[in-house]
Amino acid sequence: MSDAGDLPEGWAEAQLSTITSKIGSGATPRGGSNAYQPSGIPLIRSQNVHFDGFNTDGLAFLDDAQAAALDGVKVHSNDVLLNITGASIGRVCLAPGIMGGARVNQHVAIIRLSGALEPSLLSLYLRSPAIQNRINTEEYGVTRQALTKGWISDLLVPLPPQPEQDRIVEKVEALLDHASKVEERLDRVHAILKRFRQAVLAAACSGRLTDDWRARASCAPAIEIEGLPGWRRRTVGDLVEVATGATPLRKNPAYYKGGKVPWVKSGAVNRDPIMEADEFITEKAIRETNAKVFPAGTLVMAMYGEGATRGKVAELGIPCATNQALAALIFSDTASDLRHFLKLALQSQYDAMREDAAGGVQPNLSLGAIRDIEVDVPPPGEQAEIVRIVQRMFTLADAIEARVTAAAARANKLPQAILSKAFRGELVPTEAELARAEGRPFESAEEMLKRVTKEQPVTRAKKTRRRAPA
Repeated sequence: MSDAGDLPEGWAEAQLSTITSKIGSGATPRGGSNAYQPSGIPLIRSQNVHFDGFNTDGLAFLDDAQAAALDGVKVHSNDVLLNITGASIGRVCLAPGIMGGARVNQHVAIIRLSGALEPSLLSLYLRSPAIQNRINTEEYGVTRQALTKGWISDLLVPLPPQPEQDRIVEKVEALLDHASKVEERLDRVHAILKRFRQAVLAAACSGRLTDDWRARASCAPAIEIEGLPGWRRRTVGDLVEVATGATPLRKNPAYYKGGKVPWVKSGAVNRDPIMEADEFITEKAIRETNAKVFPAGTLVMAMYGEGATRGKVAELGIPCATNQALAALIFSDTASDLRHFLKLALQSQYDAMREDAAGGVQPNLSLGAIRDIEVDVPPPGEQAEIVRIVQRMFTLADAIEARVTAAAARANKLPQAILSKAFRGELVPTEAELARAEGRPFESAEEMLKRVTKEQPVTRAKKTRRRAPA
């Protein structure tokens, strides 16, 4: 927060300890997770506290005896819940009404306000860049990995006049809701573009994409595939040589030290084309092991790998050796149209190949299975036309996706920008401005604070003042 002199007109600043009736965290029951019950009194843990609200997933429960031992950290509706340790340090939300009477463990602090500040506004402030950046500095976010009660108590918070607090909360929540919907819509565009690419590939490899082209072209009279003149069904093994590489013995430094031969593993298919390697092996490794250098233009397919890697196809942009997890599809120098078409055909069969793969916990493809993949292959002229149309459509999709990605990056920054503006007094007219415009008096935050603290005595502030950065 800025210096008090820089606060919006009518605002004040107060240590949190002066406007709260409770700040404290709980404990884990004796026996840890073994003491949790299938039902009973909820125990709130850090996994339940999220910036976008309270999450009941994984909510733990205590029996009456366990809960009684934690009576001092009983939750009230609209308490501010703040994660104070671990990877989720700084996450904050309000306790919903259904959590009234719940307890918290030692990773969550209860902050209960005494009337001068709206709980929703405090929750938003703790979520703002001023506080989150401070929490994630080296002092609090790395070395100590914990926020103490003293740190929370001494925190300086901004106090707008009470009517202005309500307007700020209403405006921020409306803008955050809008920003969330924008992100959801942008996420849907990514899914739509993925389906578009899949539909293009399916149309390309079934001949539908070139129906008009065939009607204009002079096609061979023989029909090997019904309705597709000149198309023939072939296996990958009929069309190209299929091979694989190897992993030179890791214990032999002569295979790796000073190596200049690019060598890739299955994860490389996630960057297409493959223009660089993460590791290098030596010429000695090529001579003495089954590792091979495949030429640029070779297609490689991941036979196994984590997540979505298995079954993915990429093209080598440089001569490169591979490990045994990659199948290499090697083409003749004159087969560029076939290479591009076969890559599209294999991409179109990605889901089917993953379903057909078999073998243990992590289903794998085999060289034999890849050789046996069937592909409907058009004549060379139609191959070139299919590749041309697909590349044009994919280029359009890529341009749209780049714009969507840029928009999503801007949208991701919106919540923090909204919160920053809110606590600079820039989102809604200040109470002072409205009072002047309407010709009426107003109660400043300083006056309100004096009134509230007289009505509801609270713990006095310590002398030490901790200030959040602007």
